[in-house]
Amino acid sequence: MRKMQKSGDEARGRERLLTVPFVMLTVLSCMVTVCLQMTVTAVPLMTVSWGYDPSVAGISTTACTLAALLFRPASARLAIRLGEKKCALYGAGIYIIVFVLCLKNRDLWGLLILRTLQGVGMSLLTTSVGAMLTARLPKCRIAEGMGYFGLGNAVALSLGPSIGLVLSRHGGFSCVFLFGIFLSVFIAVSLLFFHGNNGGGQARPTEGKVGKKKGFWKLAAGSGALLPSFFSISLIFCQMSLSTYLSFWGAENAIVDVSIFFTTNLFGMIVS
Repeated sequence: MRKMQKSGDEARGRERLLTVPFVMLTVLSCMVTVCLQMTVTAVPLMTVSWGYDPSVAGISTTACTLAALLFRPASARLAIRLGEKKCALYGAGIYIIVFVLCLKNRDLWGLLILRTLQGVGMSLLTTSVGAMLTARLPKCRIAEGMGYFGLGNAVALSLGPSIGLVLSRHGGFSCVFLFGIFLSVFIAVSLLFFHGNNGGGQARPTEGKVGKKKGFWKLAAGSGALLPSFFSISLIFCQMSLSTYLSFWGAENAIVDVSIFFTTNLFGMIVS
């Protein structure tokens, strides 16, 4: 009996974690985060350059963040109904449209609408890509796999604001949006060529029925996820506030290059 258990453990240990789909989906998720985070630092600076107050500039970040959070339940339902790959493609399409329109937009209200749409696109992408990745992880190594996935996104969370500041300083705000278009197109094309199981398999219809019968909030309350989600939302708002206003604080205190803060933050996340 012990021999059988030992051989079973060895077999589970040999299940590959760092497969091509896993690495690919992790990289795509990091690109989605970079696209968002570089606008978190660059767009408020652009808004101030239009003559608005920094407090007004921060509203665009709030609009994007709230849209991403509030649209999350709908994203989950769409991923179940349409399939994760198709839902992710819709999100990538929204990202492309938003960055293209940002190149021409010079209006605050137009910017707020585009940032709201960007939050919707982010919600579709992160929900779908996360589900696609989870479905491809070996069950016995799912915690380890999600740990690597989380590390990749944490790196992107610190790298994105720095990229936004560097691009806006040396290439202008148009350079930020052009880089966003490039990343978004790369994400969409990569998803088009992504093969394999679409994520939910035979379980999707059952999940759809359960979700429709009980409702999202009842399922969320029963899952025990509400309190961790509250902590996650609090951390997101703290990070967004820091990324949005750090550049203004640096300017007031004669600190020219605040992007070094995000670089240092990146190393801290990797080490911890």
